[in-house]
Amino acid sequence: MDITKGYKQSSLLILLLCCLASVVIYGLTAGSPLCLAPLLLFIAHFCLKVVIKRDNPDQDILLGFLVFSFLIDDISQVAWGRNVDTITEALGVILFKSFGLSGMETFALLMTGWLILSKAPRLLREWTELGFFPILIVAFAVFIASFIAGFMGVMSGGSVNTMFIQLRFLHCLPLWVFIGFMIWRDREFTRKALKGITVAIVLKSFQALFVYGTNYTQFSQYEEYLVDHYFSAFAVITLVCLVYYFFVQKTYLGRATILASMGAVALAFILNDRRTSYVAAAFAVGILPALMPLRLVKKYFPHGTALGLAFGLFTAITWNMPEPIGFIGGLYRSFGSETGVEEPSYRDLENANLLNAVTQSPLSGIGYGKEFDEVFPMPDISYVYERYRMIPHNLFLASWGFGGPATIGALSLLFATMIACAGSLFKKAREPHLFLLGVVSLFFFLQYLVYTFGDLGFQIQRNQMLGGLLLGACFRIQGELTKEEKMKAKARVQPWP
Repeated sequence: MDITKGYKQSSLLILLLCCLASVVIYGLTAGSPLCLAPLLLFIAHFCLKVVIKRDNPDQDILLGFLVFSFLIDDISQVAWGRNVDTITEALGVILFKSFGLSGMETFALLMTGWLILSKAPRLLREWTELGFFPILIVAFAVFIASFIAGFMGVMSGGSVNTMFIQLRFLHCLPLWVFIGFMIWRDREFTRKALKGITVAIVLKSFQALFVYGTNYTQFSQYEEYLVDHYFSAFAVITLVCLVYYFFVQKTYLGRATILASMGAVALAFILNDRRTSYVAAAFAVGILPALMPLRLVKKYFPHGTALGLAFGLFTAITWNMPEPIGFIGGLYRSFGSETGVEEPSYRDLENANLLNAVTQSPLSGIGYGKEFDEVFPMPDISYVYERYRMIPHNLFLASWGFGGPATIGALSLLFATMIACAGSLFKKAREPHLFLLGVVSLFFFLQYLVYTFGDLGFQIQRNQMLGGLLLGACFRIQGELTKEEKMKAKARVQPWP
């Protein structure tokens, strides 16, 4: 009896049933992207059966998820504005729309559960040796402090629904840190993951240029951004990777391809026009030499000085020129102009109201579950962002105002740990891809920090995913490098037999 024949027939039958289910859902929901769910589940099941037989199925699954999550759009961020619809935006419902749980949350919970059940008993001692539990406590600190503040806020008159809206995704960050620590554990996965993210964002950038070109009037005159707010942060780390790939690439065709990719990503980054990201990138470039090993600072100091002088000269010459050539001067003049040059900006008024919340309860915070008092009247933006008084742009001040010193202390500790881990890794690493991981992590952590300070960055699922994965990866890999150094040192001092 041919068993494989029966297996193929059953698979075909399941596929036909999935197609029928997709047709039914399409008819019942008037063409909702949810109609693709049965087919995607069938494909995922098939891929999982293939991947599970490989040497490192956990790494393959995470890599595929990473690439997919960057290729599709975060629909909660109104990707491509309000009037342009794309296939990648429609597919975004799979990961970014909440049906009780979003796809991102579901993946993080399932992956965490699988890793704990399959690896926790035999790897507990190894995790302890690498010092994982302190970093997990740091990752959980914001979540714990915020929920304590939320409980206090509800007990003092706040709304449970409002509290859960404010704290909606905070539980995800420690899950991603755990997943990063467990799966991003070696040199080969570092190479694959950085290349996978780079390819995904390059493709996304070409898509952005195509959408911009085919909807030129709308994006040049009406839309605030091109892709979404946080695409710029991912574009920055992609440019860092592409610079590295350009210098290690040996063929002219390869270098030409990388240059074309850099041009596409850089242009999409500029057209996305996120000032928060510009500031974070400048901050990262400024702080990088202070964290780099002294030998590299000495080696590249002349190159850095030359680039700095060239950038300063370009800025001075183009300061008063029209955009796009004079975008640096235009960018500088745009800060503080949200409500007019002669009056406080929206962000100024918002921050003033948050500081007022701090003064109301400086030791405990007013508690989550409440909105801040609008003592300083702000422009009404509820038509585009109805939660503006419960989740303001500056989440550092919001953490202090709503959550008190414990919450803002936990948030500050988290970012300090992120930057320290990235700096420690590229100080310790002697291999190019591990050094690149440290640099990429530093650039992203500073993007994450500045977006959290000025543009809701800590509430965004993809930011939490990449931030958590990179933190777990940096901590794990530098722990492994330290372990290797100790073993080599121990081998050197062993007496000759």
